[in-house]
Amino acid sequence: MWFVAVTAPGKANSPYAMGGPYDWDFRRTPHGWLLARQRLGVLWTSGEDPLKTFE
Repeated sequence: MWFVAVTAPGKANSPYAMGGPYDWDFRRTPHGWLLARQRLGVLWTSGEDPLKTFE
């Protein structure tokens, strides 16, 4: 996953970004496959998150 966000008005030239792999576990049920668990492993971040929105 690669995520980029503008954290404040007028700050598009210095966005906050983060990335890492998703890991999914699926379970087969009588009704078909269901997503049992989803995890995101954040491997890197860049920029500032002054409000700590993405922690």
